[in-house]
Amino acid sequence: RRQLPVLAQRIEMILAKLQSPPLEADTTLLPLTDWWENLQARYSETALKWTYEGIAKREVAQDSNVLPILIPEGMFDCVADNLINNALNKRQREPKVSISISLREQPFLLRVCDNGGSLPEPLAHQALRMVVVSEDGFGVGLYQAVCWAEQAGYNLVLRNNMTGNVCFELSPCAQPDAQG
Repeated sequence: RRQLPVLAQRIEMILAKLQSPPLEADTTLLPLTDWWENLQARYSETALKWTYEGIAKREVAQDSNVLPILIPEGMFDCVADNLINNALNKRQREPKVSISISLREQPFLLRVCDNGGSLPEPLAHQALRMVVVSEDGFGVGLYQAVCWAEQAGYNLVLRNNMTGNVCFELSPCAQPDAQG
């Protein structure tokens, strides 16, 4: 009975995602540093560890030779929110779980990690390839995030899946070599 409100909320979220417009519709570009600040602000009430490796927003503003990196805001929000919320849900079961979010500009890498339990098989294998039923995640949301990332030219992978080290990474797809 205690799980009914949580299940109802998940069903509403899934239905909203399934009824949302096609992923290609949101192509709003935002400077990476603005997006990063917005993401931190959304989760400011939550104990998360934030790490940023890159040129600060103020440095971009001061140096006219440095152009801001533009990213697809909707896709980045979708990916980050899914990964962070899944880790926060894990924290409800494992209260001592710490969550870290790191962003590196060059080469670009967004990483969301936690030190909780690993994802059980076959969930770990299927989570990024299809809609899955999971104990505490957004089975539709994570799969949708992967599809959207691929459409935007990014890869979302489960880099580590060991107890104490579960990490998801978003990075640009490898560009084909210009010579061949």
